[in-house]
Amino acid sequence: MNNKKNYSSIYSMKTYDVAWIVSNCKTRSRRDEYVEKLSKYIDIDIYGKCGWYSCRGSIFQCKKRLSKRYKFMLAFENSLCKDYLTEKIFHLYRDNIDIIPVVRGAPNTVEDLPNNTFVLVSDFKSPRDLAHRLKIIGGNETLYTEMLKQKDKYTAFSDPNEETGIWGVCRTCQLLNNNYQSNKTVDIEKWLSGRSCIITSDL
Repeated sequence: MNNKKNYSSIYSMKTYDVAWIVSNCKTRSRRDEYVEKLSKYIDIDIYGKCGWYSCRGSIFQCKKRLSKRYKFMLAFENSLCKDYLTEKIFHLYRDNIDIIPVVRGAPNTVEDLPNNTFVLVSDFKSPRDLAHRLKIIGGNETLYTEMLKQKDKYTAFSDPNEETGIWGVCRTCQLLNNNYQSNKTVDIEKWLSGRSCIITSDL
């Protein structure tokens, strides 16, 4: 954890509630519909092809810049499938970005993320209940900064040249060739065909 951070100062600079960066507007998860309902109870600024605002630079640079002004960032998957977790979540754990992710994904999403570092949509019965909780956390410096401090204990490793996506392939080869790790044969075709996606039920 970075003890040199002035969390009180970080909190005081955040004058907006929620940001969402999105380029794929209509998805199987119907995330746009959820955000529309959520926006009735808390302010959400939408960036990208599906929003009103633009953000220069790479997606990561954009998130880093927005994190200075916003308290929360939506990390909503376009499909709610088991084991489906995209870079949109892990970007928020890179370089200790000072923002709290609001995650909407598959039920087992939480297995891959550290406790008390994010807000999980499925913990709430409705968008209204979620908005209420976000306002409580966002309106309380102690609650908010404690989550940031906890989040700063973790970091996500990713490709410095992430635009190519080649790092993931190389990393997979590296792991497969490490003899000191136990070997396991996986039927990828069976795993892919059996991957379960849930029907949206939180709207």
